Amino acid sequence: MRTIGLDIGATNIQAIRIERAGPSHRSPVFALEKPGDIKQAIKKEKFVRGQSTHGALYRFGPSLRRETPVPCTPEKLADEIAELIYELGADGLAAVGMGFPGPVDVASGVVNVAPNLEGFSNDVPFAAMVAGRVGVPVALENDANSAVVAEHQIGAGRGVPEMLGVWVGSGIGGGLILGGELRRGPHFAAGEIGHTILAWDAPKTVYGIQGSFESFAGRLAMEEEARRRIEEGTSTILCEVMAAKRKKRLTSGVFARALEAGDELAEELLRQHKRALGAGLASAVNLLDFQVIVLGGGMTETFGTPYIQDIARTMQELLVLPEAAPEVRPALLGDYAGALGAGLIAEAARGLGTSGLVSPPQLQTRRFARNGAHSLAFVEAVPEHFNVLDASLGFSPGTVARDANIVDTSGPVPVEMVRELIAVRNEPCVSLYMPVHRAGPETRQDPIRLKNLLRIAHDQLVGTGIRSSLAGAFLEPAYALLEDDFFWRRQDAGLALFLSGRSAHAHRLPVALEELVVVTERFNLKPLMPSLSSGERFYVLGLSKAEIRLLRGSRHRLIPVDFNKTPAASMASLLSGFSDDEAEETQGRYVRQRQTAVFRGAGGKGDRKDDRKDDRKDEIQRHFRNVDEGLREILQDQTVPLVLAGADYLLPLFREASRYPSIVADAIEGNPTRSRPEELHKKAWRLVEPVFAEERDRAFEDYGRAASANRCTECLEDVVRAAVQGRVDTVFVALGVQKWGILDENKGVFIAHEQQGPGDQDLLDAAAVHTWMHGGRVMVMSPAEVPGEQDVAALLRY
Repeated sequence: MRTIGLDIGATNIQAIRIERAGPSHRSPVFALEKPGDIKQAIKKEKFVRGQSTHGALYRFGPSLRRETPVPCTPEKLADEIAELIYELGADGLAAVGMGFPGPVDVASGVVNVAPNLEGFSNDVPFAAMVAGRVGVPVALENDANSAVVAEHQIGAGRGVPEMLGVWVGSGIGGGLILGGELRRGPHFAAGEIGHTILAWDAPKTVYGIQGSFESFAGRLAMEEEARRRIEEGTSTILCEVMAAKRKKRLTSGVFARALEAGDELAEELLRQHKRALGAGLASAVNLLDFQVIVLGGGMTETFGTPYIQDIARTMQELLVLPEAAPEVRPALLGDYAGALGAGLIAEAARGLGTSGLVSPPQLQTRRFARNGAHSLAFVEAVPEHFNVLDASLGFSPGTVARDANIVDTSGPVPVEMVRELIAVRNEPCVSLYMPVHRAGPETRQDPIRLKNLLRIAHDQLVGTGIRSSLAGAFLEPAYALLEDDFFWRRQDAGLALFLSGRSAHAHRLPVALEELVVVTERFNLKPLMPSLSSGERFYVLGLSKAEIRLLRGSRHRLIPVDFNKTPAASMASLLSGFSDDEAEETQGRYVRQRQTAVFRGAGGKGDRKDDRKDDRKDEIQRHFRNVDEGLREILQDQTVPLVLAGADYLLPLFREASRYPSIVADAIEGNPTRSRPEELHKKAWRLVEPVFAEERDRAFEDYGRAASANRCTECLEDVVRAAVQGRVDTVFVALGVQKWGILDENKGVFIAHEQQGPGDQDLLDAAAVHTWMHGGRVMVMSPAEVPGEQDVAALLRY
């Protein structure tokens, strides 16, 4: 089962994909033992064993982070969350979980109040808003409860039946595990430890309830006290450190730097903070008697073990039974805890039915896929079992079960999806392609065009011997799309539908497709091949002071790729204090060539300023070598073009540090974070289009040279047989043309027919698919462009 979990904060939204493999999975299990291990598990795609669901194995990632919209209206936030979900991949998505910063009604998915999100009113049906945008059920939970669930299932509290989780940040959040289960309370308000009262007659503050736990121990309370003491004339370097670190608030990092310098006010404030934390935890333990307390948040991560030990000592002093003090452990999941917990909560609710889940409004009366295998399950289309096999077709008669839902995906064609479609054979398969429209009056015509194409598919199914009533039932998942407004609102340029007796799949493509309906014993995939070829794929690496990001490109768009090798903070710290004048001067000390860049010193031996710049250059290049290592792990196909985008002085440094062989000679100069995605794509495509044209020309040249060596053929039978045997280096196939016949790869049977007959397949499609499966190049083009002006031609490996 696949879910996506989101942690919604006042500043950022963290999203992560979660897949459960089940207890019988044989993959090695990654042990989470210390803070930071979860990053390695995500990076290396290792499996982690969970406490609940009978010890199921989970694989986490990829993950994405986005800034929370400002102002944060429910509509804007729901749109941003939907985009994150689609970027992470909606294929096979069973449910979405959201951890929200404030009180929520878990049963109805309503946000009661959102104190930290400007633009959010009270009592917003937020789960339903998100479900309506993504088409799958959504679970809404308090963010601290989500984090507690994650730490209990896979983190520091794994296997502990009585646990308190406390997160110390701007305020203090918490959650309760009692009897091995999350305790929400009848009003979903249990666990709000930050709002428990420590002192009834405490002075009022601008942050937190008067006398509350977080008004004493929260980081913002510490900041308020620091500012009051500074106004009274207390000497401190806190403000200087804050300015040097370019922070607007007194973060845990600012306090840490001041403590390193021996600042007395920082020491006093941290001492008071730890005493207050110990007192608050002692009150909770005296009330509910926990076995383990898991302590997380920015303060814990910054100050580590000594910080936790000081708090634990204070807590123990105030316990009714000091000898039975619970163990205080650091949280293991860091920033990922809230998103992971939200996804795990959604998964648990999905496994139990609809309890705790809010369905999309348009699906309230319809059934979702029973096993979670289908994402965006729009309709319940046909009975669970129906006869789609007929003896007259040459198939074995019988009954085939199909989940009555259609899988809907979009974007670049997933290789995994194509391999799954290739594996379907020896049963009726409908392949349907058509152009569609994103906006404008033409959108109203798209359902009508689909209806006409489905009528053709129905007639072709009947022509193969299937009864009319069964043909209608076979196509019902696609017919149901005609009335689905949500489906048509999310169209791109092209639509591909694949229906068999076992599954139904819709894929929205960024490229317009010619109308085509093919009914055979396997899917017709030739129109997808241009989207899978190297001539449609490239990457853009954005280099800026703010971040390093990777985007996957096609002829039509750029899509972000999760790239955790290079935290933005690393780049920012390397370039901190590096003025624009220095950058310009540094840039002048490089001579850029077409494929690389060579550094040349401009100063004399004793030029200390140049020495410092050389040192800075070495630091940046060491960082870039780490970036390059992570990049090559992702871009395992070393022939895919990589376009660099970034500041002038960074580009040659990366070229010099990188060992990736296919960096495009020219680059996009300027800060990539300031360019809109459409502009960045336009500039990148302008650079890679000549590269692809050159590759295409080289393929034709290779074919011409191979003709004299008898390593090319334009005979359909020879091409297909060579493709099946894996001997085709490059195949040139005519688009919009079908050549029918029977092909039996095992028996070596090949029979071509003028017209489509029973059991026939498109032999041109077979040549393209087998070439692609064996790692060859597939060039789909107009018939006039195919060498020899034939429908197919092939350059052979031997």
